[in-house]
Amino acid sequence: MNNKIKNDIEKIYSDRRIAAVRLQERRKQLVYTQIPRIKELDNLIRATCVCISHAKAGIRPGERLLAAFPAAVQYYFDMSEEELNSELNRLKEERQTLLLDANIDLDYMENTYECNLCQDTGYIKEDVVLRRCACYKKLLVSMLKKQSVMFNEEHTFDAFRSDLYSDVVDVEKYGIDSSPRKHMETVLACVKAFTDNFDNPSVGNMIFSGRTGTGKTFMANCVMSQLLESGKEVLFMPANALFKPFAVYENEERETMNDLRDMIYGCDLLIIDDLGSEKMTSSRYSEFIDILNTRAAGGKKILITTNLSPKNIRDTYDERISSRLLGMYDIYRFVGDDIRLKTR
Repeated sequence: MNNKIKNDIEKIYSDRRIAAVRLQERRKQLVYTQIPRIKELDNLIRATCVCISHAKAGIRPGERLLAAFPAAVQYYFDMSEEELNSELNRLKEERQTLLLDANIDLDYMENTYECNLCQDTGYIKEDVVLRRCACYKKLLVSMLKKQSVMFNEEHTFDAFRSDLYSDVVDVEKYGIDSSPRKHMETVLACVKAFTDNFDNPSVGNMIFSGRTGTGKTFMANCVMSQLLESGKEVLFMPANALFKPFAVYENEERETMNDLRDMIYGCDLLIIDDLGSEKMTSSRYSEFIDILNTRAAGGKKILITTNLSPKNIRDTYDERISSRLLGMYDIYRFVGDDIRLKTR
């Protein structure tokens, strides 16, 4: 997760906690106005709890603490722990009766958080370990989707239609010894396995290679959709925009581009769409190699879609790049007719 998303999430939780405190205060004032005795009871309950903690420790509170309580409850400090617990139960019962008689929910003044499980902190303590709350994951997924401009909730594996591919075997036309439909169903199974086992270090990178209109970008979006749902950070970059963050920028745009560059290097999955459409220069060759090497060193995966065949990749890029792409990536060939013509 990049720092911007992390900071944005922390800001959201901070705002939620502030809102919860304000809502709680408003609700208290409404109840106190309607039933003044509730305010008295809340003060008495707090005083009783303080006295119980001191009684358990076997110490008497100092003069400053005594002065903070009304004279009417000072005698609490002379009561035994057993007497104090009995008094606390009596006060709570009276409070509960007053609220119920007024048809006010017993938790009305307490449960003001959006998530009462973590109290809008995003974390739950299990034993001595802090773990992310389910609401944190939900918020993270929402922000990752918002960040990913190419995200389309309709592009999922369940929406994949093998019937858009021909079931006719035509080796001369398609270059494979099975039908495009059967071939693409096999590709789908392999891509699903990649996504399901994404955290497995042995699962490598992928290249979707094929003619325009054979479903490469759709399939890449399916991968992105499932990974985003699991809380992974996915960056979808058109190849012709991949190097934009590496240029020199000024002022506010520089910060944005720095964040984007950090994501290119550090996101869980980088999707480079339509490789071969970008204009390569000597500096871009170096930047591209740096991206490939840095992500490989960090165990970060890449998915590439391209109209180029393996031979075209070798002819288009120099040895430093082509050897990495052809030697370190699983290449899946997308075949068939232009399915876009069948979905209009």
